[in-house]
Amino acid sequence: MFNLNRDAAKANKPKKVKKVSKSNSKIKYLVIGISAALLINIGSAFTLRQKVEVVKLKIAVPQDGRLTEENFVKDTMTKSEYEKSGNYTTKDGAKKRAIVLWNDRSRIVNAYASNYIRQGTPIYWDSLSGETPKRYSYLYKMDGELLKLDIKADQFGTMLVPGDKINIRATYDENNYTLPDDEQFELQQQAGIRSETSIKRQVKLFNDVVVLDILNSKGESIFDLYYDLLTLNKTAQLNKLGSAEFQDQVKPAQILLNVTPEEADDYMRIQSKGPSYMMTLLPRTSGNLITEALNELQTGLARQQSSSNTKK
Repeated sequence: MFNLNRDAAKANKPKKVKKVSKSNSKIKYLVIGISAALLINIGSAFTLRQKVEVVKLKIAVPQDGRLTEENFVKDTMTKSEYEKSGNYTTKDGAKKRAIVLWNDRSRIVNAYASNYIRQGTPIYWDSLSGETPKRYSYLYKMDGELLKLDIKADQFGTMLVPGDKINIRATYDENNYTLPDDEQFELQQQAGIRSETSIKRQVKLFNDVVVLDILNSKGESIFDLYYDLLTLNKTAQLNKLGSAEFQDQVKPAQILLNVTPEEADDYMRIQSKGPSYMMTLLPRTSGNLITEALNELQTGLARQQSSSNTKK
């Protein structure tokens, strides 16, 4: 009887509840936070190590140049970099590829470059066209009238290339129909001064006008000559650019300008007065179809000539 009461007392005795200290909770959350941070870092490191294979060119291709498979070279970029520059989002929220992947290279064989594509840079889908290029393609992009100036454009030698902007001033003599009165005439006679029958005028005929093309003495398009040059590999480009034959070919004789109708009318009016012209070349604030492609070549040619002069 005594043992039964003792067992019942034990059964009715309240159990002790373990209390978790605040310090233990902090440690638990700290461990969870560190684990999460480690997982994020591991994930980021994995993403950085992931590579995407893209298409680049062995040799630069000019505008309207055709892309061939033998000119393709495989290269890689990190997935994070590709996510930033290799994709774009359309207005409706759809995500599309901007850079051509290596697995898609068969889709761009025999495509045409819609602008100059540098050697060793990724190929973008919007830089390609499936349309056969038109001869004298600049004629389709004009916003004015095409004017051929029958003046020598050799003031800058081969510095002037299609795409440059220039100013042209005209100087000419104009008849002076303002006659002196009797008193002025008598004074001029006494002083032995003859009345001027003409006045020299100077006007800015063309302001900030674009050179669409330049013709050499044979009437060949220097625009086309430069594009033929850009289809060669870099060594051949430098050799040809420095050759006397090519330098003679690209000597300008006439220039084709994109002008407004008003500028064309002014040119016709002044041309009948037998003017002389002065042309000034404006700074190249941004690249154009040819100058952008020639920057590296001109630098390379300058170094090549400097090296040759040093050896002499």
